[in-house]
Amino acid sequence: MLLRILTLVMIVAFAGCKGDKSTTATKAGDTPVAAPLEFDDRLPNPCEVMATETIAGLVGTDAGALEVKDASNTQNLFSKACFFKWDDPNMTDAGVMVQIMTNPVEEEAPEYLQMFIASKKTAGESTIGSDKKILYRDFPGFGDDGAYSNELHKYLWRLGDDFSFLLAFNTTLNKDEELAAAKVLATEIMQKFR
Repeated sequence: MLLRILTLVMIVAFAGCKGDKSTTATKAGDTPVAAPLEFDDRLPNPCEVMATETIAGLVGTDAGALEVKDASNTQNLFSKACFFKWDDPNMTDAGVMVQIMTNPVEEEAPEYLQMFIASKKTAGESTIGSDKKILYRDFPGFGDDGAYSNELHKYLWRLGDDFSFLLAFNTTLNKDEELAAAKVLATEIMQKFR
């Protein structure tokens, strides 16, 4: 099972780069021009699935202080992200990120998102510069399966085999406040997503 998960992770890494080298000639004999990259058209705009007022209320700042930035990476056309950030004198780069992903290997592994979430609970995730694996806990009540890690400040869930969602926090909220905030935001995301 672990080998299969690792293989799928490698496939995802390569799938994210597929569109990078595509070219299209404008006329016969012309120099090829890079074709524009296009995200999976099923992906909604993640900047529109959470209200700045909701986030501001949860972290104790003014909604007008939040800056909303598209954080999508064109190296992964199966995922879009948005970063809601603000100035906090007690934390560098304070913010909350939401990411929505479709299955990047749908034809090869339709159950990829199931394995992705399950692997966080069974195999865990390591941090940069450490070999220690941090196991996620169940994050029930959202979609079909979910996982979270207070240590990593990440909350994940999936909707069928079609979409997965990630909330990542860089805030001064304590463990209980962050979990409560994640539940509020996940509820809002699911209401706006449907």
